[in-house]
Amino acid sequence: LLLHPTLTHAHPPHSTQYNEDAREFLRSLVGRGVWPTHVVMNLPASALEFLDVVGEVFRGGEAAGQPAPSVHCYCFTRFAEPAEATADVLKRAASFMGAELREDGPERPVVSLVRDVAPSKYMARLSFVVPPALMRAGEERASKKARIE
Repeated sequence: LLLHPTLTHAHPPHSTQYNEDAREFLRSLVGRGVWPTHVVMNLPASALEFLDVVGEVFRGGEAAGQPAPSVHCYCFTRFAEPAEATADVLKRAASFMGAELREDGPERPVVSLVRDVAPSKYMARLSFVVPPALMRAGEERASKKARIE
């Protein structure tokens, strides 16, 4: 997980790398009043599963005047065709986050194929801005999660 505290393309020491459980790490950061602008999850086999913490941790940020962080999540897909890979990754990400990432929405998701890993296995990167619905405090997130379950 990488915390990038500025909006510029900084070089160390302006960025700090951590190797901790993504859920606990994000909870502890925001709990200490540190609001990340970029989050990178680079564990392709399971990174999408950690997206459930996005709605939990960043909820209420909009009311507090915090900017929506950008999330970059590396994952695997079995599709080599960009359109199929995009559909696959967005569907799986939405199932873990409890919110749809709309290509025409403010979250601007982009799925990029990174490289071939094995036959029928490709590494992809999902980049998006945390959706406004997840940044809002209140009942909206809870009711959406209930509909998905």
